[in-house]
Amino acid sequence: MTQTSHNIMSIAAEKILLSKSISVAQYRALESVQDRVGIARFVEARFTERYVRPLSIEQTAKSGFAMMALACLMIEALEAFWRGWSTSQMRGADIFRGFFERNEQFAIFSPHAPEFYKNIRCGLLGNPPIFNRG
Repeated sequence: MTQTSHNIMSIAAEKILLSKSISVAQYRALESVQDRVGIARFVEARFTERYVRPLSIEQTAKSGFAMMALACLMIEALEAFWRGWSTSQMRGADIFRGFFERNEQFAIFSPHAPEFYKNIRCGLLGNPPIFNRG
């Protein structure tokens, strides 16, 4: 790849939208000045666009499968943020246990986190559970 084509790709990447209103370049600007309020607004908008708004459609068009799949993805993202992880991969049932324990309205599910992860999350998203073999 030539330097010119690399520069063109870098410029194009900066224009990619991370949410409907925030580009990569805009997010990097928020980050560089440590605008915590701006970053929080961006995260809220992105979560709303990805996880909440799709569930706000007309009642007759809702899908229980889609709702549970989105809920699982949102729980994973929220728990990764809470714990400061850069990824939720290879965390398994710990993600759901932590989320359930920390949120009173879901605490009743905490003892069932391994089964929830294996049978619901992995079942819905088509990922076989990863077990620690060490």
